[in-house]
This record gives sequence, C-alpha cells and structure tokens, in this order.
Amino acid sequence: MNTIFMIAAIIGLITTSIGDLILSHKVAGPLGRMEEHLKKITSTSYIEPLKFRTGDFFIELEDAFNQFIEKIKVDKNDQGQ
Repeated sequence: MNTIFMIAAIIGLITTSIGDLILSHKVAGPLGRMEEHLKKITSTSYIEPLKFRTGDFFIELEDAFNQFIEKIKVDKNDQGQ
C-alpha cells in the first residue's frame, strides 16, 4: 500500500510541476514580451504593434497597448502637419 501511495504521489507531483510550468509561461511570457517591447520603443523611433503568442494570457493588454500605439501615431502625425 505504501508503494502505491508513493507512486501516486510522485506522479501527482510531476503532473503538478508540469502544469505550473506551463501556466507560469502563459502569464510571465506576455509581461516579459511587453517589457522588452517597451525597451525597444524607447531606444528607437520605430513603433510597431505588440504581438503575444497564441494561447498566452492578457490578450486584452495586447489590444489596449496596440490601440494606444495607434493613438500616439495619429497624434504625432497631427502635430507634424
């Protein structure tokens, strides 16, 4: 009985660890990508849309950021005319 319990516990631990790793990448990945994107924007004058991977969390953050970038482009063009 102890052997069965130990095997079940090890399988559960491995499964939980893999799930946690996948979940952390879906959360931390978009935030890290946005941080790198902001650093790139501040070091260059070229502003491009932000893209997250398929299946990542915070898709609404990507949409809001891209709308913000478009507004900045429009305002910058209006000031230049």
